[in-house]
Amino acid sequence: MPMKGVRKPNDSQEKRGKQAFRRTINNRNEEHPNSEKELGQLEGNTIVGKHHKVAVITLVERLSKYIITIKPDGHRTSDVESSLNNWLYTLPRHTFQSIIF
Repeated sequence: MPMKGVRKPNDSQEKRGKQAFRRTINNRNEEHPNSEKELGQLEGNTIVGKHHKVAVITLVERLSKYIITIKPDGHRTSDVESSLNNWLYTLPRHTFQSIIF
C-alpha cells in the first residue's frame, strides 16, 4: 500500500512561527544601562494566554523590583495600550520616568 502524505527528511527543522525581529530581555540592559540605578524606571512585558484569548501586562520597577500587573480588556495592541494609558492617568504625572518594553 502506498504511503499517504509527505514524509519529512530526518534532519529537517520547523521553519514556521519564528519571529524575525525579536528582542530578548538580555538586550534591555545593553540598551538602557542606567535603568537599574534610578528610581522610577519601569520594565514592561505582555504575557499572552493559551489560544491567544487573554493577555496580562506586567510592569516591574527596576530598582525596587515592585511588580504591577494590569489585565487589559483584550489581547490586541489597542486594548493593551488603552488599559495601560488608563492606569497611567490615575497616577501623578512624575511618578515614573520611563517604561521599557
